[in-house]
Amino acid sequence: MWFKRNGHHEEPALVLSGGGAMGALQAGILRVLTRRGFRPSRIVGTSVGALNAAFLAFHPGETGGEMLANVWQNLQNEHYLRINPVRVALRIASRKLYLVENDFLQKLIAEHIVIDDFSATEVPLYIAATSLANARKHVFSEGSVSQAVLASSAIPGIFS
Repeated sequence: MWFKRNGHHEEPALVLSGGGAMGALQAGILRVLTRRGFRPSRIVGTSVGALNAAFLAFHPGETGGEMLANVWQNLQNEHYLRINPVRVALRIASRKLYLVENDFLQKLIAEHIVIDDFSATEVPLYIAATSLANARKHVFSEGSVSQAVLASSAIPGIFS
């Protein structure tokens, strides 16, 4: 049973949550949904969901669902999260504010988001992040998609 409230959109929106490994699960589900013709009217994501949301906003159809699932299938742990224990120890000793560089994520985004602007998406995209300074949410919907994904995916104290 569907419930409708006056003044609300009838078109389906897609909301993708965070949670690291959930990204691969989301990609598999999105592959099935896009094969069945699902095309959201807007996409919202946070953390790993922001990465998937951005990809799908640029490639919303069945081809995009297949491509996204293939990206996740081809990822190896060493490709997206290289933790060098010596570097971590040096960062701790030098009192750095992070333990791991986020180069892997920057590279992944650069490889799959060709036009780095919200205005270039085929489906409206919204990326949610939390400000460390004031603990308030911020929703990005214009400007650089890659910077919004990086902000949403940041884990204070872990990633640079």
